[in-house]
Amino acid sequence: MKKASEWLGELPNGYRELALREAAEQKIMDVECWSQAGAVDSIEWDDAKHGWGFWSDLCGYCQDAGPLPPLPEDTITTEELGEIVYEQADVGDDNMTATEVLKRRGEVYGRAPLIMEMAEREGKTYDELKQEIEESMSGMGFTKVESPFSEDAEIRKEHPVYEGFVKYFPDAIALVSHISWSGNQQHHPDKPLHWDKSKSADEPDALMRHMIDYSKSGDIEELGKVAWRAMAWLQRELEK
Repeated sequence: MKKASEWLGELPNGYRELALREAAEQKIMDVECWSQAGAVDSIEWDDAKHGWGFWSDLCGYCQDAGPLPPLPEDTITTEELGEIVYEQADVGDDNMTATEVLKRRGEVYGRAPLIMEMAEREGKTYDELKQEIEESMSGMGFTKVESPFSEDAEIRKEHPVYEGFVKYFPDAIALVSHISWSGNQQHHPDKPLHWDKSKSADEPDALMRHMIDYSKSGDIEELGKVAWRAMAWLQRELEK
């Protein structure tokens, strides 16, 4: 899962800056989203410039459900965007440049167009600045997560996550997400929600235990834990 800032940073030129400006002003840059459409949807459209229709059409484009809406004339540059992010960021150092703020917050991470523009302004090559940013992010505990989707647009369309997963199993997904929350409360109640993969990694055996418990009790949460373990097992296998 990526931050809204990362997803929005992959939008086409012009649209990227508009979306990131709204995300910065609405303070949702760090919101985690499953998809680019989800990142656009996290913007409060009624409160954003250009209105509900523009953002709805942009969200549709992200879902391959329509063309890009016309780009408004008052789009902004990457440098102007950096100043907005700087103003919104709580970095505790008024002497930092907009570029330094973007680096500090991790907003540049993986965003090639912004890195290229920043590299040009700072007199560095793309690879030099990209390596500098990655090293600084690594030192702060950030890790680079590769997208599970192909860069080929046609192949990406063969993975309709919303249409083919979320819309298929909304109730099941809600229950499994609650089980994730419960597990975090059990193992790390003082920390943000995350999957501690060092805990209880015996997915096949645990899955069977929950299956047996469900067969005896009929408790739907036990069946939810079967689904959770199946997803965890599959995720571990895919990561090998």
